[in-house]
Amino acid sequence: MRTTAGVAVLGRNQIWLNPALREVSGEEVERTLLHELAHLLARLRHPHRRIEPHGEEWRAACRDLGIPGESRTHRLPFHARRLKRRFILRCPACGRHHERVRRPKRPLACLHCCRAHNGGLYDEKFRFVISRIEGEPTGH
Repeated sequence: MRTTAGVAVLGRNQIWLNPALREVSGEEVERTLLHELAHLLARLRHPHRRIEPHGEEWRAACRDLGIPGESRTHRLPFHARRLKRRFILRCPACGRHHERVRRPKRPLACLHCCRAHNGGLYDEKFRFVISRIEGEPTGH
């Protein structure tokens, strides 16, 4: 971990904390632990539908864990490493797009369109079209 304070690994019900947090403060370790625990709690409460990582379900879990108004990002002194985004994922229906560093390994669809037209479930009609950002080499 270089820039992130912590990660909730939903499939394993694990929380990973950046070891550099110990150098910041004990309070920051506790706050980050609660932040990540809120992700696990939100998933536990809503196991059968897709939820936004820092959406309403997560905010409700934060309130229940005693950290209302928790921010989705931190302002800790971790030095960022910027990676060039090489791929664009574009929704064929609404045109929204997202840039990614790596090519996705599985089919992904536009969450906005899936929510609006298919109850939040994956729909092949809204599968992202993937292309390389101009100027990038075409090798795999």
